Amino acid sequence: MLQDPQRISPLLDGFTMGSPMSSRSGVQCCPAIKDHTEEKYIVKIISVPATQSQLDAMLLAGAYKDPADAMDYFHEMGEGIMKEAQLLQELSKLDGFLSYDSWQMVPITRKRLGYYVYLLGPYRRSLEKHIRQHPVTHLEAVNLSLDLCSALSLCRQAGSLYVDLKPGNIFVSEKKEYQIGDLGFLSLDSLRYSTIPDRYRSVYTPPELFDPMNPVNLTVDTYAVGMILYQLYNDGNLPFRDKAPDEPLPTPLNADYELAEIIMKAIHPDPAMRWEDPKDMGQALVSYMQRNVVNDVPITPYTPLEQPEQPESGDTPADDAAQQEAPPSPPEEPAAEEAPIPASEEEGQPEQPESADAPAEEPEEAAEATTEEAEDELEETPSTEPEAAQPEDDTVPGDEDAEELLPHEMSDELSRIMAKADDLISHETPEGVVLPQIPDPPDPFAFAKEDEEPDEADVPKEPLMEEPEEPAADAPKKGGSFASQKGKRRAKKLIATLALLLTLSAAGFGSYWFYQNMYLQTVRAIDIDGTRESLTVTIDSNIKDSLLRVICSDKNGNAVSQSVVNGQATFTGLTPDTLYTIRLEIEGFHSLVGQTSDNFTTDTTTTIVTLTPTAGETDGSVILNFTAEGTLPEEWTLSYMAEGEEEKVVTFTGTSVSITDLTVGKMYTFVLDAGDSLSVSGATKLEYMASRLIRAQDVHLSSDSSDTINIHWRAPGDTVVDSWQVRCYSENGYDQQLTVTETTAQFTGLDPSSAYTIEITASGMTQPARESISANPIRVNEFQMEDGQSDLKLTWDYTGTAPADGWLLMYSIDGSTVPNVIKCADASATISPKIPGAKYQFTLQSADGTTVLNSAYTYVCPQAQNLNENKLTADKISGKLLPTPEQSGWRMNTLEDEAYTDQFAAGQSISLVLHADAEFYLPGYDLDILYVLRDGYGNVLTDLLGQEHTYWNNFWSAGDSHYGELTLPKLPDAPGSYTLSLYFNGSFVGEFPFTITQ
Repeated sequence: MLQDPQRISPLLDGFTMGSPMSSRSGVQCCPAIKDHTEEKYIVKIISVPATQSQLDAMLLAGAYKDPADAMDYFHEMGEGIMKEAQLLQELSKLDGFLSYDSWQMVPITRKRLGYYVYLLGPYRRSLEKHIRQHPVTHLEAVNLSLDLCSALSLCRQAGSLYVDLKPGNIFVSEKKEYQIGDLGFLSLDSLRYSTIPDRYRSVYTPPELFDPMNPVNLTVDTYAVGMILYQLYNDGNLPFRDKAPDEPLPTPLNADYELAEIIMKAIHPDPAMRWEDPKDMGQALVSYMQRNVVNDVPITPYTPLEQPEQPESGDTPADDAAQQEAPPSPPEEPAAEEAPIPASEEEGQPEQPESADAPAEEPEEAAEATTEEAEDELEETPSTEPEAAQPEDDTVPGDEDAEELLPHEMSDELSRIMAKADDLISHETPEGVVLPQIPDPPDPFAFAKEDEEPDEADVPKEPLMEEPEEPAADAPKKGGSFASQKGKRRAKKLIATLALLLTLSAAGFGSYWFYQNMYLQTVRAIDIDGTRESLTVTIDSNIKDSLLRVICSDKNGNAVSQSVVNGQATFTGLTPDTLYTIRLEIEGFHSLVGQTSDNFTTDTTTTIVTLTPTAGETDGSVILNFTAEGTLPEEWTLSYMAEGEEEKVVTFTGTSVSITDLTVGKMYTFVLDAGDSLSVSGATKLEYMASRLIRAQDVHLSSDSSDTINIHWRAPGDTVVDSWQVRCYSENGYDQQLTVTETTAQFTGLDPSSAYTIEITASGMTQPARESISANPIRVNEFQMEDGQSDLKLTWDYTGTAPADGWLLMYSIDGSTVPNVIKCADASATISPKIPGAKYQFTLQSADGTTVLNSAYTYVCPQAQNLNENKLTADKISGKLLPTPEQSGWRMNTLEDEAYTDQFAAGQSISLVLHADAEFYLPGYDLDILYVLRDGYGNVLTDLLGQEHTYWNNFWSAGDSHYGELTLPKLPDAPGSYTLSLYFNGSFVGEFPFTITQ
């Protein structure tokens, strides 16, 4: 039984999760809503193992030597589930599949071993729910089959076989497209060693695969398509329950002979006679549509479900809820010659009593079972009445009104009722699809009435045993004198025998009493509580503390022993996020019984990667920002103190905190912690001097004339400064000071032949920002930029003496912190390659240190025109990325479809295959190729620019379909999202996003 679901991070950050709608076989489905957008989601939680009893059974059978060994196995199982989710996500990029948005695996803590795998996906309507309320037409049924065959074929091309196809895992789009949207993949390479897992078996599974000794065959997916079609064309009925028989089924009622042949071939009892490839089955359906008119008329007349009668006023609220959810009575049975095979005849189930009022026999313990136990009993004992198949569905169960409720709008009671309904429906009916002709199952809470015990008045009372008859008053007495003497001798022997037996019994009783009361010592329970570095064991027993010892050991065999004091033992100095085994031992001639061992996992550790201070907006304030890896606590704790002051503590959420009560001029020590819930390591400690130092940034000097100087700057960040003091002075006696409220100032009357110093001080600052102006500065009058096809040409006019050692042109692109420098002999420069759409920031300096005024300029390159050469345009070109093949001289025609991807490991070489879907010329002129890489924010990575020169006719392959292969010359080595922009001769070809992982 799963525990109550927990709200994990970061997967469920920004979501509100409701009560579980269903919970069985180690899987919970919970509704969730995205904050601020109110989008509906479903959270599927898979427990590995499904129950703790599975672990106990594995350990008892010796499959694993200890719980730690089993945990490694469960971790691999959890990773396997996430690999299935990853495969589903990859397939969702193609037609026919829907993916979960994200997933996360977390360990189970507190007296449970294993892992939870959380899968988060949008709320969507399954095929089962869609066709429950809409009549299925002939055209829709055939299109459904074609879509499924296409998706299953793509799945095989990806190297996997989908083995859990059923209406509950098929979803319908608004355009009536049918897509597979849940897990259920097996690798094709391992089929001959694999069997169908129990969780994937349903009425749509071939009958031979219910034998655990039979390996999976390649017809499991086409069989499921055929069985879904069979049910659609058979008035929504399957003539069996649980699994198909080993002999052929009767043909579906509403299918013509051609379509019936396709369906019956798919579900033939002999696997060798079935469709082995979904492509072949799909081609047969296409040929059928070409030969026949497949209209958009319902297969079976559709009758809306009638509402059940309302309960009488005496019913309980729970009965009301169940009655409102219950569907009408099932439709009449089909004719005798076409009737489905009853479950009792098909699988040897006992026949039902003739009387409708006769209660079914139940095990005795079911009468005393709780609601949860009764559900388990129903799951183990299938109903004998043939019912419509019900799939497991992630969508919200219930009637349409309940389905439209947002998760947070459901009451807890409604969530529980809907979850119980899903559970009981899945227990009482085989997994399958409910068609429009099939009403919803009967009241799922009916079992509660059937289990009621009859009143005592209705039970006939019989005597437990017959009372002996009293002898008659005149009956003769037996015995005589000889009999009396003989009886005395027998009595003496009997007394001696009884004495001996009594002595032996007393000895045996004493031994038994010693065994039970002295040798066996019972431990009723062990309770373990702890944090990241310690745990406390509380023992519930009547054993003396002096006789007990507690052993705490990790998976490597390191063990520590502690004595028991007041029923407890405490262990400290433990390792965070570690599984420990707790075991009790007793001294002397005793043996422990009851709960003598348990397991406990200490809380996890979080690493602080960076802890950075930033000056606050007021004096004596600071903003601390940090980045962390690992689990984040709900609340952080920050302590700080300075000499002569008491320690202060603040709590906060997120990864940033502002402190405003520091004393200017004092050195403070900050320590970051996560409280008792997590262990924190890394950059948790920081020292910071509190001050009101605010320095001007990006100081820029300009001039309109030889005796005037203009100063421009900006305040750091969003700091608000009341006023600035700007001073200009020189050695020849010039000294002026201005107080300004804006970030600009002007000084006049300067001597060009003198050197000057500029100081900018904010109000309350102790240190100024300084800039120097050399004697005889150079003043730039005009800065010109000419945009060429593949480069950018710069020229500038100036007043003053040209620098003897030339010019230094520094520039950055898109705000990059990596500067580029070009040394120029004269007042011109060329930047190549030019990056279309990029923002350039230029700064001119002289190589000999002479001040250059008016030195800063900004230029934004226009976007490139789309490629249009030799009758080939950019919109006719598509591309796919792939890891660079190892063989030299590789070409597109040597690649398989699965070679392409957009996910790459750091350090891996990446190549690009272009496909031109057009006829165009192949002249032999030059082709200049430019590779531009941008980060996730759209900024150009200037150090990763790449260029390549080739010839147009050498790049493209000849023929009607042209292909070209490229290998990227430079790649990022940091994980993240990136985009490759490709240009031919300065014209835009296309953009290709990809991701670098660890």
